[in-house]
Amino acid sequence: MDKELVQLGAKIELARRKFFFYCNLKAPNFYKQDREYLVELCNEFQNFYESDDEVLIVNEPPRHGKSRTAGLFVEWVLGNNQNEKIMTGSYNETLSTMISKNVRNSIQEEKADKYKPVFSDVFPEVRIKHGDGAMNLWSLEGGYNNYLA
Repeated sequence: MDKELVQLGAKIELARRKFFFYCNLKAPNFYKQDREYLVELCNEFQNFYESDDEVLIVNEPPRHGKSRTAGLFVEWVLGNNQNEKIMTGSYNETLSTMISKNVRNSIQEEKADKYKPVFSDVFPEVRIKHGDGAMNLWSLEGGYNNYLA
């Protein structure tokens, strides 16, 4: 029995349930338990998603992972519910398109190393719809226009 794969399996299961652990799985060198502001930011994103609130305002200094966290949040939300519709707004089109492209590419990423987790390890049933994967407007299989940048 490969202990490392067993540990990875446990992390993957936790990542399905808790947004911070999804972030930690995807970017462990950035999303660390001792970076309390990131743990709090991720928990606020998850609490917002699970609430009836319609607006979440994020106010953090530059270089604190707001855009990165928002992109990972889109992945996690779509992984948990393929019927969601996401629209990214930003101060410029470049950032919105970059986030959209990164999310799309992450969902499409193929596994190359059995010890390096990818999106499909966490959410194996979620895929980009064939022929509907433009970088600023794309859909998941079974969905229609899930993401607009």
